[in-house]
Amino acid sequence: MLCELLTEARVQEINPEDHFPTLERFNAMTGRIKAAATQIEIADGRFLNDWIAVGLSELPALKSRIAAENADDWGASRPHGILLCNFHDIRDREIFFNNDQISPVPVLGRIAVFGEREAANRHPYLAICLIGKPDAKSSYPAVLRAYAHPCMNWAKWALTDSILERETIDAIQRCRFGLSNRDIQIRLTKPLFDMNVNMEGETQPACIPDFLIEVLSRPLSRTVVIETMGYTDTRYRNRKLRLKDYFTAIDLRRSDKLARLIHHDPSQFGSEDEAKREFYKSLRDDIISINNGTDQF
Repeated sequence: MLCELLTEARVQEINPEDHFPTLERFNAMTGRIKAAATQIEIADGRFLNDWIAVGLSELPALKSRIAAENADDWGASRPHGILLCNFHDIRDREIFFNNDQISPVPVLGRIAVFGEREAANRHPYLAICLIGKPDAKSSYPAVLRAYAHPCMNWAKWALTDSILERETIDAIQRCRFGLSNRDIQIRLTKPLFDMNVNMEGETQPACIPDFLIEVLSRPLSRTVVIETMGYTDTRYRNRKLRLKDYFTAIDLRRSDKLARLIHHDPSQFGSEDEAKREFYKSLRDDIISINNGTDQF
């Protein structure tokens, strides 16, 4: 549900201004999420837009609506809703916010965290929480369980899988600003669903690129796929490298050309500055070639 909401609301499209969060951009994003929620049915005849709190300030009203519902009217389900909120940390089954004046939100059940074995704190996070009565005897709803995933910032809830992915976004944005001086505009997206092109006779792994870049002036030109190489672990890197043919094949859905694959791989360079320069140069040169129609890679 979370992936569907964010994709339909275009939250996973990352724009130049998204690094500069404002209340206006936050409100525009939450409005698109609520519009996308009109298409998701959570019970017979009940759609998510009436049962979602987008941001902590909307949670009390959602709880009150759920508390007033007759369970018999929900058929096989129980009255429930969804909270989406941005937060800072998780400790002892509580969600903490980056503001000491906001009380932490207790979660009765499990809080699943994407990549929870990683030691590094990757705040901010986006949480999707199930809101409902703990049992038939309870009179008031609570947060029953939650899933948390790192995201960009408080006003841009695009999911990011790691700190290094955020650095990849920063590097792409720097290149994007440079390209804008040449009047070259791009679309940057972090997809959340499998993009495999059907290949007969083989079992295919899930193909979900880290990032996609499209050159807007040439809408049918090849896509640039960006993969963040986040670890030096051999098995991890080999798995990523085995996906190359699947990543480059995603453009075969619309043309006879293969997508371009670029790795953001700081560990292969002597310094962080060198890694940034090489990634910038590779990305800039490929996008300029695509824009000019001279791409031969």
